[in-house]
Amino acid sequence: MRTVSCKTYAKINLTLDVRGKNDDGYHEVEMVMQSVSLHDDLTVRLDTRGRCADSIRIRCNLPYVPRDERNTAYKAALLFFEQTGIENTGLFIDIVKRVPVAAGLAGGSANAAGVLHCLNRLCGRPLGRRELAELALRVGADVPFCLTGGTCVASGIGERLTPAPPMPRCHILIAKPPKSVKTREIYEAIDRCEIVRRPDTAAMLAALKSSDAAQVAQQCCNVMEEVTSARVPEILELERTFLRHGALCAVMSGSGPSVFGIFTDFEAAARARDEVKRRMRRTLCFLERPVQKFSPMG
Repeated sequence: MRTVSCKTYAKINLTLDVRGKNDDGYHEVEMVMQSVSLHDDLTVRLDTRGRCADSIRIRCNLPYVPRDERNTAYKAALLFFEQTGIENTGLFIDIVKRVPVAAGLAGGSANAAGVLHCLNRLCGRPLGRRELAELALRVGADVPFCLTGGTCVASGIGERLTPAPPMPRCHILIAKPPKSVKTREIYEAIDRCEIVRRPDTAAMLAALKSSDAAQVAQQCCNVMEEVTSARVPEILELERTFLRHGALCAVMSGSGPSVFGIFTDFEAAARARDEVKRRMRRTLCFLERPVQKFSPMG
């Protein structure tokens, strides 16, 4: 049995803009994505004796996480063996999840990216970086970013990645309300929505280059927030709580419903976290930091 383990990091969207819809039904987006220290632990084991040939078995600490093709980690493994032609002698994937599911934090996409990295290493690195990125896109739009992480501008459907200046040191408070939303429904709704304020990617890149957290916070913007917050009003309540405790900004991540706040004062962020835990007991809360470009292989 050969084994490789890695951490798979969540992401937030410092900016997210939806530019339109392609003929194939996918939406064109432009966003600045940032990895954060919140992560799952992933272990991939390959049975070299072939006792469980062609099987993919997933174990997870959360009972409601799918163990079949609905799980992006499972899908990534299937596509890896299909792409490389390598025989699956029996694969075991163990996931210890901390990143909330269906939260706008790319937890599932990060798991899929981790599986691709681990399998590529276990099998002697048959795929180069470009081939891995192309395979990642077949799994999901956020998976290419999750392969390397850090700070990036993502465009197209999320697959065109351009490295951006690193996010300045700060504290990032993330809260996920108990309600979930379906990404497809949010995209469909935004097609009918008049967007008042759009992110300015150039201004965000300049803010990142300045290494000033306040300037970065000023440019944070997500065009999906109005649509999702109408379905999940807790989003606005969380943002008000964060701002009341001194957050430089409070913005929804992805299609939601998770909200993040940028703080320069750890104690202020901790007070905001404690209030959320006290008043909104079913809301998950995490006090994290930015993570720069990494390899899950360590």
